[in-house]
Amino acid sequence: MCSKKIVYTGSFDPALCDGVSASFIDLFRYYKTLGNDTYIVSLMHASRGTSKNRKIIEKMGGEILYCDKSCINYMLYGVNIYHEELPYSRNEVLYSHPPEVLKKYIEKIKEFQGAFFFTTDTDLTALTAHVVVGSSFVHYVHSPSVFLNVLKSSSPMYTSFLKSRKNFTVNKLAQGKIKKELGISTLVWPPFINLDRFKFENAYRKKKTIGYYSAGPHKGDKIVRMLIKTMPDYYFVVMGNGSYSFSEYPNVSALGTESNLEKFYGKVSIILVPSKVDEGFPRIILEAAINGIPVIANRKGGIPDTMGESGIIVDANSDDNITASKYKDIIYSLVNDNNSYEQYRKKAYLRAEEYKKDIAELSSYYRDTLLGDL
Repeated sequence: MCSKKIVYTGSFDPALCDGVSASFIDLFRYYKTLGNDTYIVSLMHASRGTSKNRKIIEKMGGEILYCDKSCINYMLYGVNIYHEELPYSRNEVLYSHPPEVLKKYIEKIKEFQGAFFFTTDTDLTALTAHVVVGSSFVHYVHSPSVFLNVLKSSSPMYTSFLKSRKNFTVNKLAQGKIKKELGISTLVWPPFINLDRFKFENAYRKKKTIGYYSAGPHKGDKIVRMLIKTMPDYYFVVMGNGSYSFSEYPNVSALGTESNLEKFYGKVSIILVPSKVDEGFPRIILEAAINGIPVIANRKGGIPDTMGESGIIVDANSDDNITASKYKDIIYSLVNDNNSYEQYRKKAYLRAEEYKKDIAELSSYYRDTLLGDL
């Protein structure tokens, strides 16, 4: 197949600290190896500022092509990325769809004549811009819960746009829910994760070091807080936007939005995913698997499908105290039973290798199918 331009348009975090951003940089990096020209175009609400983003990008080995107060254009892993921070809040971008943003997207899309595009999740402004321009694109739902909430509170126009296009989502549960609640048909395509990028040596791991990713209360902050308080002889490493709220505890290391993930995966021996919402495809489970780290997680959304047999599923109770007690018992059993812990480590490695093979084959197939329609 001849080389094609493939472009992602939507929110993108230069620090790769959210699942959508990390998955698309990995997918486009893979498509680059297959001979495609890959680009990411992101117009999103102001977050950490261009100067700080520049430092993060350079730390990750990115090459800065252009930078001013609001825009930065750079190369990372062979992918050309344009990121612009907008003078709007997240809610304004999601729900108000400022005309200025729509105009900017239309202008950027027109720069890529003959390209094939991806839009994602909640970026309905980019979706509208593609409809206006008449470009070839598909829509990819990474976060089904958020996607459903935004679509239900938006004009039916956006649903009609999606019904006329090819749509993908991350698991069968989300596929059924989107069809039932919005009448939108989707194909299942789990996120592309370059797991080798997350594999670290385990020389620093200690059995009593527990990992957790915090992005807010919906991820299970309250349950983890209970464990931290009642397990003072265990050490917790917390990563993510919500991690600093755990800084008050002496047995916690709060990493924030850390780009050097060895500080997390290279130190923890068990990872917790006590999510309170229906997750789409929590990549932290696969990132743990490539490091042979067992995961303990709630039976929510796509978590069981993501995990396979590489960890332990908890049937969460409405009472967080009861759920926390279940987690504590499982942690104790894994730490104190070397045979059981090693069995889960082996299952984690197997799950990771299985996923690497399957996702490469599926992503290659969809690339050929989609580009073949052009």
